[in-house]
Amino acid sequence: MTRAESARKNTKARERKSKQLVISAITGMYQDEFKKPTGKWNITALAEFTHLHRDTVSKHLRIYESNKGGLFEEELGTINGLDKGV
Repeated sequence: MTRAESARKNTKARERKSKQLVISAITGMYQDEFKKPTGKWNITALAEFTHLHRDTVSKHLRIYESNKGGLFEEELGTINGLDKGV
């Protein structure tokens, strides 16, 4: 495997893990803590909770909201299996 292939593989794994962290945070037990009184997601609180950059959280929330979770979760496979496919 070349360095470029290895870098692509690591990038996809990191992106998959980020998606799973965001989805598990907004669908988990503490999802109400991440909602503002207006009903929008508190991206800063989600970023602190998941230890991700706020732009990353915003990107994955946008994708999740546009798909209403359907295709997004199918692409991820299982939310609890963070190491699946890595």
